Amino acid sequence: MYITRSISTGGCETDVAMEEEFWDALRDIAADRNTTFSALINEVVANVNGAVDGRALASVFRTYALEYYLQLPTKRQSATQSRSHNTERAQLH
Repeated sequence: MYITRSISTGGCETDVAMEEEFWDALRDIAADRNTTFSALINEVVANVNGAVDGRALASVFRTYALEYYLQLPTKRQSATQSRSHNTERAQLH
């Protein structure tokens, strides 16, 4: 189901229609990053080159969420390896 939200871009309001799951994912990402939903949206929009309409922003938000979640296993694996390495070093001393 599509949910439409008004997003402020450069002083103009743009309606963005996107699946509810993507809006939820963006809220979760904001929480993971200890920021607000609005701040995350503004950050993503600020990184867009040129003027965009609601359809283009929906694609940008979907891509951002997808890339964020695709990187999670790498982030978690790196953190796990780091903790494991530190534990091994502590055991050697």
